[in-house]
Amino acid sequence: MEPDCFPSPITSRSYLFHDDILGTSPQGTLPTDAQVRPTNYPADAIGLANGDRVSLGPLDYDLDPEVIRDHRDTLVQELLALPAISVISPVGDLFGIDQGIYSNSSLTKNDKLDPFDNQWRRLISLEYFDPVNPFNNASENAELLITGDTSRSFGATDKHSMRFRFRSGLSRTGRSTLRFAGDIFPSASTKDFNQLNLRHPTQDSFTLKWNPPNTACYIRSSFAQELHARMGTANGGQRHLKPNHRWVHLFLNGLHWGVYDLSERVDEDFAQTYGFGTADYDILSHSGDVSFPTDHDGIVDGSYHAWDTLRTLCEAAAAALPAANSQTEWLSVHAFLDLENYIDYLLVGMYLNHRDWPKKNFRIMRRRGPSENLNPDSPPIYDPLNPNDFNPGGKFQFIVWDAESSMQYFSDLPDRVLATINAPIDERGVAEFHHLLRNHPAYQELFRQRTALHFTTTGGLLTPDPITGVIPGYTSFPDEMAAFAGTFDSNDNPLTYGGLFMESARWGDSRKSATGTTYTYSDPSYRPTSALGDWKRNTPFYQGYDSSRRSTFLNLLRSQNLADPE
Repeated sequence: MEPDCFPSPITSRSYLFHDDILGTSPQGTLPTDAQVRPTNYPADAIGLANGDRVSLGPLDYDLDPEVIRDHRDTLVQELLALPAISVISPVGDLFGIDQGIYSNSSLTKNDKLDPFDNQWRRLISLEYFDPVNPFNNASENAELLITGDTSRSFGATDKHSMRFRFRSGLSRTGRSTLRFAGDIFPSASTKDFNQLNLRHPTQDSFTLKWNPPNTACYIRSSFAQELHARMGTANGGQRHLKPNHRWVHLFLNGLHWGVYDLSERVDEDFAQTYGFGTADYDILSHSGDVSFPTDHDGIVDGSYHAWDTLRTLCEAAAAALPAANSQTEWLSVHAFLDLENYIDYLLVGMYLNHRDWPKKNFRIMRRRGPSENLNPDSPPIYDPLNPNDFNPGGKFQFIVWDAESSMQYFSDLPDRVLATINAPIDERGVAEFHHLLRNHPAYQELFRQRTALHFTTTGGLLTPDPITGVIPGYTSFPDEMAAFAGTFDSNDNPLTYGGLFMESARWGDSRKSATGTTYTYSDPSYRPTSALGDWKRNTPFYQGYDSSRRSTFLNLLRSQNLADPE
């Protein structure tokens, strides 16, 4: 820097070469020069044991040479098929033993342990480029954070979710957003983003450590989100909100770090983009405390005043049931809660038997009124002629989030239909209002209507066609599959390319020491002898999920008077 001059903006340029990533050996030959840990990068991850910082085991930097040997040509095509995000940062800030945000991921929820006293945020330079659409690129400086609950722990996975946060004070141009030249998400209403998530579906991936990764599908959460979104169109309605997403290759200082699900973050900026412009919003989530309904843990934006008011109104509606006329109490609930959205949301979680729900893994949003002064202990009296005086803002809406542990059965857990009503108060989460209203005749009637609309009415999203047996809602499943993995002909030759093989090369061997297996697409040399051993054989199981779930699910709803008799 010259004397008396301001420092120039930080700018990075990434040059990524296939041979540096995959090595120089042709397909069929085991490479000896593929990506491995650079000599100046720390070897171990760090965590706490009895209050002391200790090694949790080796950090995984390598690509599996056996996958490269057998699939190199496909890997090259996959590197050209998906956009890439390149993150550049000092090695110590990413992987340093003391201050590395990735190597210390298990500790990043505790701000006091950050030696920089910066809440475990690290300055990075980011580039986005798309080989398919080279004009839609972007570069900016940002803050990088490790996110998630279980997913940030090395005890669960070596691959962690992250988030980019853009601020004007860090920007090369003074902007508080990352602006793309084109549409990064086909359905997004904006090219500017204040924050973006890099999600790794830990419990639906090759990397989950406490279960064999022979159920990895990678797309269960995005399928659940699309299912809920499409439910909103029943009876001529609008799609329910969901965050837009797409798969990308991630590079950390030039090292391929796997395939990630780049998505919008559900926060006030998201709500304003798809809602009412500059309005203020209440955005609620789960942030690790299972006592969400009572302890007010999980505010992304806004406050809990309206949420607590709605709880009071639901309690009043339930208490008014013996009265001959309880319409006022019911209309009060209806004024604060988008019931069609909420019931559809519950039906998705129940039907897909989402294990980590309803006590966590959710996003909730509500537009705040311009001058609301809500008092949960003394809510206003509902006046049908002046509903805006009662609720000056919008209704609560619910967004499917982090549903990666759905579409399975767990002998040690109750069915999610029962969990939503039988859970203790500190585990009800987003089912709290369902728990309070489940015996209300008007609520039961509306629930039965939405259940019938989706599950038993001809043409319903989750109703099998009486002739073909096709379930309309499942037509999005192959689309989600293709976005992640590409498509294949009957001989397993790729027709289009995604990121499955690169993910396999990077993380498919993360449990190889325990299983002796690298998980990939369908190569027999990698296929375990047990059932559901690879991705190709996993996905048909999920596509056929309805055949084993429908009867149990509908009968449980009928037992609660939430579905019509057969």
